[in-house]
Amino acid sequence: MKDKVIITAAITGSIHTPTMSPHLPITTKEIADEAVRAYEAGAAVCHVHARNPNTGEPSSDLNLFKEIITSIKSRCNMVICITTGGGAGMTVAERVGPVKLYKPELASINAGSINFALFPLIPRYKEWKFEWEKERLAMTEDWIFPNTFKSMREYCAAFNEAGTKPEFEAYDAGMVNNIAFMIQAGWTKKPVTSNSCWESWEPSPPARKIFCSLLTTPAGRSAISCSRFASRDAPSFQYALSPYSSTETAVLDSKTISI
Repeated sequence: MKDKVIITAAITGSIHTPTMSPHLPITTKEIADEAVRAYEAGAAVCHVHARNPNTGEPSSDLNLFKEIITSIKSRCNMVICITTGGGAGMTVAERVGPVKLYKPELASINAGSINFALFPLIPRYKEWKFEWEKERLAMTEDWIFPNTFKSMREYCAAFNEAGTKPEFEAYDAGMVNNIAFMIQAGWTKKPVTSNSCWESWEPSPPARKIFCSLLTTPAGRSAISCSRFASRDAPSFQYALSPYSSTETAVLDSKTISI
């Protein structure tokens, strides 16, 4: 590839549950090992979530984050991007706690609230490894992933204090305006790093182009896609991947898709 790109590996996230794939990294060792493997394959950044090592449930446990980060940094020079997306039901304090304590180079900020409905996945599985899985998916039928302006202001303040660069995640064009507001309000500074997130919706080709245009920044463009959606989004990635841009890949159904 002639142009330079930055690849971020999202190793485990918080959406997928252990029943969905036997290859989902759960323990701190599994998560760190997969991050190092991604680094050796060319990824420069690791998007870090933590999970309960016994059940695979998303966790805000600071010690788990410490084990993951320490293990990765002891073996490679990968840039760490800690999530503030956390998991369903976590408080703002729980979601931003690891950033305040460990002061990573990058951390994510979701740029607005969204219906994150995972309940349609339930009929796909007849048996579950853990009770929490089906309950977690079912509750999303009446749940909004909360990212209010108050919480985004608090995240930005914590990032500024920690010296952490925010990676804004935009799931629709309206969230791009939210990012612009945060810049205008002085909560964050240019140049911003922003991702267009396509793993949960299917925009038309014109919408994809508009979305990428809105997300053009002095730092370049970036985009996220997951698993089976990656081939569908290839034209958008070709547009989004200007020099010094980035892509993020995620693990689903035992496959890591990179563009």
